[in-house]
Amino acid sequence: PVNLSVLSPQGCTSSVTKQVTVHHSVEAVIPDKSPGCHPLETNFTSFSRGARDYKWDFGDNTSSILENPVHVFSNNGTADTVYTVKLMAISENFCRDSAFSDITVYPGAKAKFDVDRTNGCSPLDISIQNMSESGANFVWTFDDGSAPLVLTDMSSQNHRYTNQAEEVVYRELRLDVATDRGCSDFITQTIAVYPSVDVDFERDSTGCSPYFSTFTNTSQRSTNYIWSFNDGDYSYVSEPGHTFVNTDTINRVFHVELWGASQYGCADSMIKTVTVYPSPVARFSYDPIYQYFPNSTVTLNNETNTGNYTYEWDFDDSSSSTERDPGSHTYDHWGEYNISLKASNVLCTDSVEHWLRIFPPMPIADFTVDRDSGCVPLNITLSNHSMYG
Repeated sequence: PVNLSVLSPQGCTSSVTKQVTVHHSVEAVIPDKSPGCHPLETNFTSFSRGARDYKWDFGDNTSSILENPVHVFSNNGTADTVYTVKLMAISENFCRDSAFSDITVYPGAKAKFDVDRTNGCSPLDISIQNMSESGANFVWTFDDGSAPLVLTDMSSQNHRYTNQAEEVVYRELRLDVATDRGCSDFITQTIAVYPSVDVDFERDSTGCSPYFSTFTNTSQRSTNYIWSFNDGDYSYVSEPGHTFVNTDTINRVFHVELWGASQYGCADSMIKTVTVYPSPVARFSYDPIYQYFPNSTVTLNNETNTGNYTYEWDFDDSSSSTERDPGSHTYDHWGEYNISLKASNVLCTDSVEHWLRIFPPMPIADFTVDRDSGCVPLNITLSNHSMYG
């Protein structure tokens, strides 16, 4: 209590006593907080003394009345942001005290990129554009066994993915970004790599026209095929056979192409050559087929296709000719004969054979007499001049 006594000059006195209540003190205390990266989550613990109520002002137009609040500070700029946090501690008697603390929030790393393709056939070439909004160090991870790529700039990148398996392979393309303050962020993109198609085939590569070539398909991971034989013909089976014809006088090269595609739309092709040599097509006509001796001459007409060929005629009577057009042949005796013609070049040969028959001659009766008249008795001498009897 407080007592006041008053004495007048005349010696009179008076006094009064009143009660004064002194409330306990309040002290607001905020521990210092370390700076950090956006978004910065901060746990505040009040070490204030004598307080019952709290009013926090975080300096970003937000507040709290909790004793130990948690607050997230943002910095969407490119420079450091400093927030002044105020704590007002209030006692049950409404005594107040305030404390202040600065918190620095660094700009956060913002990882971002754009890729031109997110799926495709192996080999899949992709182009990547780094579109990160901040960062000092960039690490690209491709998830395919290749080494990470560490850069200090935002240059565009190209990468090739391959897949020689039977199924689709999924790769995670990742970009990790870090600032010079140690802030970090990352972003990923899944890349679907379809199995590659490897088309190949084996073939019989050279021969004489008409040349039949068989094809062995050695393609991998392909299900559909188109064969082009370079002569206007096509095939859609896996392993066809094809006959090539060369009517020229020089070698002809056919560029055979096999195109193959998979169920994923991936395709590949292969071209190989088949060389077809010009080949003679031995032909001749003759006349007559039948005749009677002594007629025994056969007229021959070589109808072999044009080309630089050599010729071998065999007349089946121990005689032959190497002329292209011997014109005719005469037999010394009747009988059945097989005339053959073989036409050849350095690489190719063809032959043809025709049959003919020369019949024995019809008998010709003839004789002479030494005298054809006279008196009885008439003696004559007969001479037989008949032929083929």
